[in-house]
Amino acid sequence: MLIQRNTANTLASVHVDSRTELVIAVDIAKRLGISPQRVNVLAAGPGFPKPVGKLGRSTVWRWSSIERWALDTDRLPADAA
Repeated sequence: MLIQRNTANTLASVHVDSRTELVIAVDIAKRLGISPQRVNVLAAGPGFPKPVGKLGRSTVWRWSSIERWALDTDRLPADAA
Protein backbone atom coordinates (compact mmCIF):
# COMPACT_ATOMS: atom_id res chain seq x y z
CA MET A 1 0.00 0.00 0.00
CA LEU A 2 1.20 3.50 -0.72
CA ILE A 3 0.22 6.50 1.33
CA GLN A 4 0.74 9.86 -0.28
CA ARG A 5 1.75 12.94 1.61
CA ASN A 6 2.33 16.48 0.58
CA THR A 7 5.87 17.56 1.44
CA ALA A 8 7.01 21.09 0.60
CA ASN A 9 4.50 21.35 -2.23
CA THR A 10 5.55 17.99 -3.70
CA LEU A 11 3.64 14.76 -3.43
CA ALA A 12 5.68 11.93 -1.88
CA SER A 13 4.66 8.30 -1.54
CA VAL A 14 5.45 6.19 1.51
CA HIS A 15 5.57 2.40 1.18
CA VAL A 16 3.60 0.56 3.83
CA ASP A 17 3.51 -3.22 4.02
CA SER A 18 1.67 -5.75 6.18
CA ARG A 19 4.35 -5.47 8.90
CA THR A 20 3.87 -1.72 9.31
CA GLU A 21 1.45 -0.91 12.12
CA LEU A 22 -0.18 2.44 11.45
CA VAL A 23 -1.91 4.42 14.19
CA ILE A 24 -3.93 7.61 14.47
CA ALA A 25 -4.18 9.97 17.46
CA VAL A 26 -7.01 7.97 19.08
CA ASP A 27 -4.92 4.76 18.93
CA ILE A 28 -1.86 6.51 20.35
CA ALA A 29 -3.94 8.04 23.14
CA LYS A 30 -5.33 4.64 24.16
CA ARG A 31 -1.90 3.02 24.20
CA LEU A 32 -0.25 5.84 26.14
CA GLY A 33 -3.14 6.46 28.52
CA ILE A 34 -3.66 10.09 27.48
CA SER A 35 -6.36 11.98 25.58
CA PRO A 36 -6.37 12.37 21.79
CA GLN A 37 -6.17 16.12 22.35
CA ARG A 38 -2.93 15.63 24.32
CA VAL A 39 -1.54 13.55 21.45
CA ASN A 40 -2.22 16.45 19.08
CA VAL A 41 -0.48 18.89 21.46
CA LEU A 42 2.54 16.58 21.72
CA ALA A 43 2.58 16.08 17.94
CA ALA A 44 2.77 19.83 17.42
CA GLY A 45 5.80 20.10 19.70
CA PRO A 46 9.48 19.30 19.21
CA GLY A 47 10.74 15.75 19.18
CA PHE A 48 7.50 13.96 18.33
CA PRO A 49 7.84 11.59 15.36
CA LYS A 50 6.87 12.88 11.95
CA PRO A 51 3.63 11.41 10.61
CA VAL A 52 3.63 9.09 7.62
CA GLY A 53 0.83 11.10 6.07
CA LYS A 54 -2.93 11.38 6.12
CA LEU A 55 -5.63 8.79 5.71
CA GLY A 56 -8.83 10.69 5.08
CA ARG A 57 -8.79 13.49 7.65
CA SER A 58 -6.66 11.58 10.16
CA THR A 59 -2.92 11.99 10.58
CA VAL A 60 -1.16 8.63 10.53
CA TRP A 61 2.05 7.54 12.26
CA ARG A 62 4.02 4.30 12.42
CA TRP A 63 3.52 2.78 15.86
CA SER A 64 7.18 1.74 15.97
CA SER A 65 8.21 5.42 15.78
CA ILE A 66 5.73 6.46 18.44
CA GLU A 67 6.73 3.57 20.69
CA ARG A 68 10.44 4.44 20.39
CA TRP A 69 9.68 8.11 21.19
CA ALA A 70 7.49 7.10 24.16
CA LEU A 71 10.25 4.86 25.53
CA ASP A 72 12.87 7.57 25.09
CA THR A 73 10.70 10.15 26.88
CA ASP A 74 9.38 7.82 29.61
CA ARG A 75 5.80 8.13 28.37
CA LEU A 76 5.16 4.47 27.59
CA PRO A 77 3.08 2.74 30.27
CA ALA A 78 4.55 -0.53 31.56
CA ASP A 79 1.63 -2.55 30.13
CA ALA A 80 2.09 -1.06 26.64
CA ALA A 81 5.67 -2.29 26.12
